[in-house]
Amino acid sequence: MITGIENYEKENSNYVVYPNPFEEKIIIYNTQFNDEKYVLLKLFDVAGKLVYESVVNSTGRQTIALSNLPAGFYTYQLCSTTAILQNKKEN
Repeated sequence: MITGIENYEKENSNYVVYPNPFEEKIIIYNTQFNDEKYVLLKLFDVAGKLVYESVVNSTGRQTIALSNLPAGFYTYQLCSTTAILQNKKEN
């Protein structure tokens, strides 16, 4: 199963979510939230429905298993107590 998650790329960005597209897992590499231990990862389908939510480490590299998601297009948010980082859907 091939599933796409839109990349968010910003100059001087301190996190990466890959691969794109993904089949069974994504990898988050993050250095954005150095003052917090954990952040919340949220995935949304094209209708904006929350389809996945999990607490992840705020820094470092972490693998997230997503093989239970159907093939499709997803957007994501990384939420802390001070910021929300999200990818933007391009029209």
